[in-house]
Amino acid sequence: MAKRQLHKLSAREAETIIEPGRHSDGGGLYLAIETGAHARRQWIFLYRARGTGKRREIGLGAAKGKGRDGISLADARLKAADTRKRLAEGKDPAAERRAEIVAATTFGEFADAFLVSIKAGFKGKNTLADWTRDLKVRCKPIRGIELANITVNDVLGILSPIWMTINRTARETRSRIERVLDAAEARGVGPGPRHVENLEAAVAEVEAVETPSQGCALQRRPRHRAGAASQPRSGGYGGQPRR
Repeated sequence: MAKRQLHKLSAREAETIIEPGRHSDGGGLYLAIETGAHARRQWIFLYRARGTGKRREIGLGAAKGKGRDGISLADARLKAADTRKRLAEGKDPAAERRAEIVAATTFGEFADAFLVSIKAGFKGKNTLADWTRDLKVRCKPIRGIELANITVNDVLGILSPIWMTINRTARETRSRIERVLDAAEARGVGPGPRHVENLEAAVAEVEAVETPSQGCALQRRPRHRAGAASQPRSGGYGGQPRR
């Protein structure tokens, strides 16, 4: 198979080209220029995923241009060479990039985005305010924690102080936390498929704590989840201890 030509662009061309489109430097490296509402001048790398043959695109950073700061052609070539090296090692750069984003997503970031996505369906006039209070105020201790590192104890630390005094509010808070974590799990950025079961196991351990007015503290709520295991693991939501 003939080798693909590399270094098609000159440094001057890379900084002065203004025509929209993808301008190839060879070896998968392109200078992408777009105008209009989605204007951009960016270095990208294109390749086909091993096994599926599907085209993948990853951004390498904003490109340097006339009067515009950014990555030079030389630096873009270094990034492209590193990407080709990872491909030769059997890695998928796009999948690695997604994994890095997932690992860095915090509860607060995801919860805020999730609330925006569902608020159109709220009917009660106070529903948005209640959700906002729970996710921004009551959940403040976990907002900065990465989703993958949230543990059952983190959630119990929010619920336990209010469970005996404002039980209904505590239950609503718990439900909203679970909805956020369920949505994160469905999008592949959550702490793992067993976070709800692990929480319920921890809740069951404190059910024996009773008060004359409230009865059992932290009552376990029955849930029926397809494929859920009967014996939850201990530790973090995904069965792993928090690092």
